Amino acid sequence: MIIRRLDIEGFGRFRDRDLELAPGLNLLFGPNEAGKSTLHAFLDAMLFGFRQTHTAQGRQRRTRAYTAERERHRPWDGGPYAGSLTYAHEGRTYQVRRDFAQDELTVRDALTGRDLTATFGLDPATGERDFARRHGGMTPVVFRGTLSVGQGTAAVGEGALAAEIRGILTQAEAPADGPGAGALETLRTAAEHIGTPRRLGTPLGQANSRVSDLEARREIALSALQRTRELEDLEQRLEAAQAAATAAKSERDRLERARAGARLAEALALQTEIDALPPFPTTRLDELGSRQRAVQEAERAAAAAARQEAADLRQRAAEATTRRRRLLELGAIADDTVARAQRLEAAAQPGAARVLALAGLLGLVAGILAHALWLAAAGAVAAAAGIWPLLAARRAALALSRLLASAGADGVRTLASLDDERRVLRAQPDADPDALLREAAQLEAAVPAGVPAVAQARTDLAAYLAAHGVASPEAFAARVEAADRRQHLQARLDGLLSGTSLEELAARFPGGPPAADRPPAEREVEEAHTAWLNAMAAATRLTEQAAALRQQLGPAPPSLGAVEADLRGALAERRRLEVRRQALDLAAATIEAERQAVQREFAPVLHRRLGELAPALTAARYAEIHVDEDLNVTVRVPGRSDLVPAAMLSRGAADQIHLAARLALAEVATGGAEAPLLLDESLAHYDDDRLAAALACLGELATSRQILLFSCHNRVAAGLRDIPHHLVAV
Repeated sequence: MIIRRLDIEGFGRFRDRDLELAPGLNLLFGPNEAGKSTLHAFLDAMLFGFRQTHTAQGRQRRTRAYTAERERHRPWDGGPYAGSLTYAHEGRTYQVRRDFAQDELTVRDALTGRDLTATFGLDPATGERDFARRHGGMTPVVFRGTLSVGQGTAAVGEGALAAEIRGILTQAEAPADGPGAGALETLRTAAEHIGTPRRLGTPLGQANSRVSDLEARREIALSALQRTRELEDLEQRLEAAQAAATAAKSERDRLERARAGARLAEALALQTEIDALPPFPTTRLDELGSRQRAVQEAERAAAAAARQEAADLRQRAAEATTRRRRLLELGAIADDTVARAQRLEAAAQPGAARVLALAGLLGLVAGILAHALWLAAAGAVAAAAGIWPLLAARRAALALSRLLASAGADGVRTLASLDDERRVLRAQPDADPDALLREAAQLEAAVPAGVPAVAQARTDLAAYLAAHGVASPEAFAARVEAADRRQHLQARLDGLLSGTSLEELAARFPGGPPAADRPPAEREVEEAHTAWLNAMAAATRLTEQAAALRQQLGPAPPSLGAVEADLRGALAERRRLEVRRQALDLAAATIEAERQAVQREFAPVLHRRLGELAPALTAARYAEIHVDEDLNVTVRVPGRSDLVPAAMLSRGAADQIHLAARLALAEVATGGAEAPLLLDESLAHYDDDRLAAALACLGELATSRQILLFSCHNRVAAGLRDIPHHLVAV
């Protein structure tokens, strides 16, 4: 991985800053507080982001946490928080862009702009895309513990780095110069690079996707071929429909012209007849009608009044007849009849006599039973005294009954009411019913000509008729009929012209209306017009269908032959990758059996590399450096037989020893990948001799690895005067 360019949109103090880097040794030179450490942090963030390692609970809940660095490096001006990194790997250039505010990452091919983000896997610990591991062999732990050296942190990292290095020392393949040199990792990497049909970011996944795409394109091409044939058929049908529409329009135009000629002839005839009829103002017609209605209403009112008066007379005649008949019915009642009936009614109620007679009878019976003659005699006298009044009341009741029956009453009260009715009827004036009926007949038969209202209305009507030159309503009716005829003819003419003037219609036929044996009927013209509309609708429908098919086909529908040829090639490529993946898996399985033996030989490789780097970095003062599984660094000091911890040496010596350890660990941890080395003021505590030796060593390392050396010291820049490097001003 060779970093080519940094584009900082916003990060800490930087805003819209671009930096060009080169392969080999790069000196990023600038004074204190120029932002070198910020650039160092920007590179780290671009490679690995700010996400913290997931806990098991966090992975289960899909929560996401960030390191404190994310807030620390927000832009000072509050603008966009983003940037890009462009790097080269195996002849291809990639551009990585991060939006730190939104936590969004995009990886593209810098040449074509193609989005490659999905082709990289996800780090299970952080969820970040693993382009740095794929192209630089770096995990965040390895990078920060070995390749990225910050100010005052030259010592080898502990904790996570130690665990990761232990895993490398106990599980990775043999070193490059041992038996089966890196074969298993190479095979696995190659197999992983080929991928599986379901991993779209791998060649096999892409080949499988291409086969699927080409199969879909073949279906599209088949469909396009079918649609092309349908389109050809539609175009033939459309041509026929358009011809039919043209013929239907010609026939419709012919019939409409013939009908227009017939309309002109009829209109001319109507106009001639209209001109022969004198005009008559419609307002006067309305006024005459009003006057005629006034006469009729006056006559109807007079007749109604006469009928009402005759009805009143007939009612009076009926009432007189009824009065006479009722008086005859009440003739048996004399003036003293009610008084007589009241006297008989009083006589017919002897209540005391009944009591006395009853008491005497009871005394007579009691005396007889008691053998008391005095009591019996007294009872007999009392009974005789009460019996005679009873007989007199009986005679009065019989007389009252005969009197009421002769008067037609059921009681004295009824008789009294009948007598009252007789007296009322006798008090009313006597009228002759026959005379009343004769008078009513005369009223009904009489003509109401003498009524003043009728006479005035007739006079007004006669004056109006005379004012209009007629002597009688019959003559006026003839004038009205002629006016109605004129209006009717004018209405027919207006309807016939339908808003067109007679002159405009005649202008279409300069030689007069054409002669026709039979003018076309309205139905024929309508049918011809409907036929034309149907033909036009059919042509429009076919046009829309053809346009829809053309749109579906597009400007250049895929060629079925070309698609099938590409599909055969894609199938062959997928099969080739599948066979290669199977071969790689088989080879990896074979090598796996020998891994244990190779692992035991891997740790010496680290110490051998330390033996090569230590003399170069320490001017040959320290040649033996050891790093155990816990990353404890010890060194053999001249004059002593034991190993001394590097932390016991001077600051400059310790920095040199730890830098050698970092470089060796980085090469082991990254599998020899060309990951960049970042040194931020890592040489600040070196004396001149050791500085020269370290710079010479870095210059040698830069022939195979990109190195970014951050410094503010002029002696570092001076020491690189004769060493090839690229200067970047910060």
